[in-house]
Amino acid sequence: MKRLVLVAYHVPPQIGIASERAASLLRWLPRLGWSVSLVTPHVPFFPIEGASSGSPVEGVERIGVASPELGRWLHRRRAVPADAPQPGPQGAATSWARRFVREWVYVPDSRVAWIPFAARAVRSLLAAADPQHTVVLSTSVPYSAHFAAMIGIRGGRFPWVAEFRDPWSEAHPFLRPRSAGRRLIDDRLHRMVLARANRVVVTSQSTLEGLRRSYGVAEGRIAVVQNGYEPTPPGTPPGPHEPCVFLYGGSVAPGERVEPLLEGLAAAQRCVDVPLRLRVRGPREPWASACRALELPSSLVELPGSTSAHEARAEMAHASANLLVNAHPAYAAVLPGKAFEYLGVRRPIVAALRPGSELEVLLTDYARPLLVDGASGSAWSTAFVEVARRHRAGTLQTPVDERRPLAALSREWQMGSLATLLDEVLAGP
Repeated sequence: MKRLVLVAYHVPPQIGIASERAASLLRWLPRLGWSVSLVTPHVPFFPIEGASSGSPVEGVERIGVASPELGRWLHRRRAVPADAPQPGPQGAATSWARRFVREWVYVPDSRVAWIPFAARAVRSLLAAADPQHTVVLSTSVPYSAHFAAMIGIRGGRFPWVAEFRDPWSEAHPFLRPRSAGRRLIDDRLHRMVLARANRVVVTSQSTLEGLRRSYGVAEGRIAVVQNGYEPTPPGTPPGPHEPCVFLYGGSVAPGERVEPLLEGLAAAQRCVDVPLRLRVRGPREPWASACRALELPSSLVELPGSTSAHEARAEMAHASANLLVNAHPAYAAVLPGKAFEYLGVRRPIVAALRPGSELEVLLTDYARPLLVDGASGSAWSTAFVEVARRHRAGTLQTPVDERRPLAALSREWQMGSLATLLDEVLAGP
């Protein structure tokens, strides 16, 4: 049987797109003829809400490894990892020592200390494996997963596929503010991974084009496998005489502003005779702070917090419309996982996007989103009023018609594409 050794830091039951990506690999590849062995930390650093130990998928061999990290002590009271985006000027709480560690110790990232433990686990798994039937796949972020795979394979004859869910050295400066020296280090490490991996997988066409432009990755060595959506049964949205419910799923990316959206929602409520509700199924910030600053009533915005991916999809399917904010230029190459889930539930989408971005093309190709200027409260208000009008007229309760069949965006289809790529890697030189 074909065997895959998967090196992944974030796995179920954590909550987040990285974990969801791993869940797709672990769920579908065994059904497509691959026996999967997972190398992952016993307990991940800053576990996402809902994280616990144990095998994420029945039948998958899970090898938990140590992940000792300086950040557990340095940032014990912090809510985000040390290498999370830190836009804007640094506050007084960010000491010189912390900046030094982030810049020169966390190489390639703050998970660097798990590399030898993960590499040893990879080497142990490969010791009894057949190179003609085994592939190693590492997925980032964190980028340290690639070095665990590289070291674990060293001296062996096993093929290796490196997956980049997000840009690395070519990432927008807003997302990865670094010194010139650190940029040079990241660039060289990135080149090393790209040169040594048999194949490279990315999740967007924009990322693929960026790697080909910056690093000359040959067309036959790189492929796009999108995040995709998990099919969800049709929901029952609120009826014409019930409140019109807008849902925002997941987190708000750093740099995106929710104040215009909230201002538009409040303005729209004053213009329509149907109660409007915004329900956020993700972290409460920055929503809570913005609501306090704008003095919005609690009846207008609900902040129940994060939930499982399955429950979030169910709420998306039952919403009057789903909201998306992804207009910052730093995310031009990113296709957020929630965009695919929104398409999959076939409910109306109201979105603030960067004009001409790959995300805008994706949504307009497969659905009929209401696109707004994310910086304009009046633009949001106009969109909310339009959705409320359809809601009251009773025309909003049926699934949105697809512009193109959605099957090719499903996770089953996308993982089938990945399985085909892995077969090609086995068959290649």
